[in-house]
Amino acid sequence: MKIAVATRAIAPLHGHGGLERAVADSCAALVARGHDVTVFTATRTNRGAFAPLPFAVIAVPWGQLPLLRRGGVLDRAAHYARFTRRLRHAITATNETYDIAIGHGAAAAAFVSLPGTGRVHHLLLNPHGMEEFAAPPLKRAMLRGQRALVHRAATVADRVIATDAALVPAVIHNLGIPATRIAMISNGVDLVAIDRLTPAVAPDLPPIILSVGRIEANKGLDLLAAALGLIASTLPSDWQWHHVGEGAGRQRLAQAITTAGIRDHVHLHGALSDAALHACFARATLFVHPARYEGSSLVTLEAMAHRLPVVAAAVGGIPDKVMPGETGWLVPPNDIQALSRAIEEAFAMSVSALRAMGMRGRQRVEEHFSLDHGTNLLLALITELVK
Repeated sequence: MKIAVATRAIAPLHGHGGLERAVADSCAALVARGHDVTVFTATRTNRGAFAPLPFAVIAVPWGQLPLLRRGGVLDRAAHYARFTRRLRHAITATNETYDIAIGHGAAAAAFVSLPGTGRVHHLLLNPHGMEEFAAPPLKRAMLRGQRALVHRAATVADRVIATDAALVPAVIHNLGIPATRIAMISNGVDLVAIDRLTPAVAPDLPPIILSVGRIEANKGLDLLAAALGLIASTLPSDWQWHHVGEGAGRQRLAQAITTAGIRDHVHLHGALSDAALHACFARATLFVHPARYEGSSLVTLEAMAHRLPVVAAAVGGIPDKVMPGETGWLVPPNDIQALSRAIEEAFAMSVSALRAMGMRGRQRVEEHFSLDHGTNLLLALITELVK
């Protein structure tokens, strides 16, 4: 089948965030199954070298106003509508007919006028975590135009994809569509690639708490700093917190770490290569994801694939993944006390008990959240529509 994909960002052209990697992995998996995939996206921002992509890419200008951070709230508010129009022109300019179109987030609005024209036969909308609907009031107000684009795509999409069962009510509420038009297809992680990139590690490492993600307010890293400050004296004397990721909030996080009195225990690595990231996962004892709000959370799945027990906030799609008492701990968002108690409980457990919890997490990913599993569900839905 010929498949057109529209997305604001995709790895590695625009970095390696969760959405970027989920879209890239899904497209590559479709190509591996024998389908012809063309991705319509913004001009690349990652100037580093990387291997050729397995799918075709047609890039259009995003636009840039001085002083606006690429991908930030003000940047999206200023450019998203014009970007979707440029995507639509690029799609029609190919003179191709696509069996299915898949739109990620507001970029799906590029396909709105195309179903029924003979250019695109069917449309799937994947709104992912719908940050534009879940953000705090001021940020939501600035993202009004982005919400309108997603709404527009939802009105014509054959199906809207919810990446987790926990997100289905939010999709229904935010987009005003019936449950019968929703397909539950989780983002998945490539277990073969993860296992290939994971090195063997020494058995005598210190206790390591790992977090991964962009350093910005919604990731809740300041909450983790405060929580660790509360319990630092009860943890093993050689404990460490390692964070992988960069972002505009790095200076504020550094101040929170200093305020908590834990600076000597903390290592902020910035952005790392895939190999270095998976080495960090391999060395870790516990993964903590204290997000204030979240989408599907691919990074939580990666931690579970690495057999790590997880402490995470019960937001977005995380409750579908982390089973309290089985694969980790769920805590209310913004609750520093609950976060500190969960971490304290984890370090009070025996090494064997923590390992057993991590093994159950890996099994859950293998059964429900692998890339192969998600691709099977997506292709079953496409086959249902294109028949």
